[in-house]
Amino acid sequence: GETGGRAPRVRERWPRRPFDAPGELFERRLDARLDVPGGPVRQGRVEADPRRRHGQRLPDILSVGEIERLIRSLRHPMYQMIFKVAYGGGLRSNEVRCLRVEDIDSDRMMIRVRNGKGNKDRYTVLSQKLLEELRAYWRLCRPEEWLFVNRKGLPIHETAIQRAFGEAK
Repeated sequence: GETGGRAPRVRERWPRRPFDAPGELFERRLDARLDVPGGPVRQGRVEADPRRRHGQRLPDILSVGEIERLIRSLRHPMYQMIFKVAYGGGLRSNEVRCLRVEDIDSDRMMIRVRNGKGNKDRYTVLSQKLLEELRAYWRLCRPEEWLFVNRKGLPIHETAIQRAFGEAK
C-alpha cells in the first residue's frame, strides 16, 4: 500500500532488550534520565539506578573468645541461653525465639527448627554441653511451652533479642 508520501510508522518495541526492562521502565514510565553523570535525575533529585547491582557484604565472624565475652556480658540468663543456642546450633534469631520445649530432642541429640528460612522445617545438632546448659536453664526458668518467653508468656519478640545483642556488643 501507498503511504501518501509519509514514512511508514514503525512501532518501537518495548523493552528494546529484555534485560533492559528496568532501565526502560525507569526512563519512560518514571520520566527519569539515566545518562546524567551523577546518576538518574528526576525532578531535580538524584535517585538510585535500578539496574545497578548492590554488593553483598559478608557477616562479621566472631572468634570463640568474642562469643564467650558477648554471652557473659548479657545480664539475663534467658538472653545468655538464646545466644548459646543460636551459636551452638546455628539458628537464626527468629528460629531461636520460636523454639518450644518439645523441640529439644535429647534422645537423638537434635533441635527441631520449625518454620525456618523459606518456611521450612529442619533439624540441627545438639551438643552434649548445650544440652546440659539447656537443662540448667530449664531448672532455673521452668519454661512450659515456649523455651524463651516474654512477661506475657508468649515467645520473646525478635527486637528484644536484637536489642540485647546490640547492648552486649
